Amino acid sequence: MSTRPTRLSIAFYLSFCVYPVGTYAQDPSVGDLLKKVEATYRQVSTFNIIAQKTVEVATVGESKVGGNTARSNFHQSENIQIELVAAGSSRAKLQLKDEKKEIVVISNGKLLWIFIPAQQAYTETTAQNGEQKPSGSKDISGLDLLQNYETLVAARYQSLSPYASTAKLERSEKLKVGGDKKDCYVLMIQTPQGSHELWIDKAQFVVWKCVDTSPTPSEGISLQSTVTVTAKEIVLNSKLEDSAFVFGPPGQAKKVDSLKLSGKNPF
Repeated sequence: MSTRPTRLSIAFYLSFCVYPVGTYAQDPSVGDLLKKVEATYRQVSTFNIIAQKTVEVATVGESKVGGNTARSNFHQSENIQIELVAAGSSRAKLQLKDEKKEIVVISNGKLLWIFIPAQQAYTETTAQNGEQKPSGSKDISGLDLLQNYETLVAARYQSLSPYASTAKLERSEKLKVGGDKKDCYVLMIQTPQGSHELWIDKAQFVVWKCVDTSPTPSEGISLQSTVTVTAKEIVLNSKLEDSAFVFGPPGQAKKVDSLKLSGKNPF
């Protein structure tokens, strides 16, 4: 499963349906909370985020098969480890891993490298807007993985305040992050395309966890897609050296014109 359909279901940038606002006396208003999150991410010049992305697709309720009603137990789950280091809008290093595959993407603002360690092969192109390809395409040459994952873990939180009237502050909750527990506000945004639940740090106003739930089109059965992004480490505005965004090919690595993943592409 590729990352393109998971850019917060695109719903964060569409019109939100009306949803009653819930607040607590001791908590900030939803509007103030979203403004604080927005300000935090807009003031970031560099960041290093380590996170896990879990994608689950499962049947919901009963399905129609050949005119008959039946209950299906289809369930599919994928886990992807993410490490993204970025400076400004042009320099970034992304490492993606699942149980079998690994991809490294590096941009210094002028050149873009994509490297598959298992194949000891890489591509080198000029940095530019990535290509759109079919979901799950095995050919990853030119895919806009950097923009996709930067949106997923950070950029989407820069434009939250317009949705204050459609968000609901549900509760406070302690979220385990590594060996620590973070005091968080849990915020829900409901849209026609699905729901988005955010765990927002009460002190730092960063998002430690986001769960995006949406229906997935499928013939004959009702499927629901749930994308959960849980941050393990968030470091903002640290000093990054230019050398962090230069790719040095390993000794046996070969430069190729096209890169294709073997088997399924979960990224």
